[in-house]
Amino acid sequence: MAKVLIVDDSKIIRKGLRGIMEMLGHEVIAEAVNGFDGIEKFKQFKPEIVTMDVTMPEVNGISNGVEAVKHIIQEDKDAIVIMVTAHGEEAKVMQSIEYGALGYVLKPITGEKIKNALKRGERVELRSFGIWSTHFQKARNSRNPKTGEIVQTPEKKKNPL
Repeated sequence: MAKVLIVDDSKIIRKGLRGIMEMLGHEVIAEAVNGFDGIEKFKQFKPEIVTMDVTMPEVNGISNGVEAVKHIIQEDKDAIVIMVTAHGEEAKVMQSIEYGALGYVLKPITGEKIKNALKRGERVELRSFGIWSTHFQKARNSRNPKTGEIVQTPEKKKNPL
């Protein structure tokens, strides 16, 4: 299936995510313990999917997963990043989505939550925030934010799943 990078400062969460991803048939090719490490490992390993904790300690000026997402999307605009979050981090999750993250899963993480977040080409309902997202096709980037007119037809990325 897909090659995965897990970015989380909690060893327990990384271990749990690894188990879930492997259970779903994915290969975890790397783990990172903070946003800076995640950016470096993204560049090194070129994963097809990244799970990114929202809140992590600051390292080398990268203060959280939100900033790491920004750098990863600058590196690869088609990167698939799923934020991992607890309740109460709505503003950070929204910022991550604006930067290009696919969406999020709430802790506690289950295989079903990850599986649903990874369904390509389908709408991912972000119920907690009252918005809809079709990030795999990057539709939000193909519209003029002032007029809503389509600027370009987004290219579909090959489904790694």
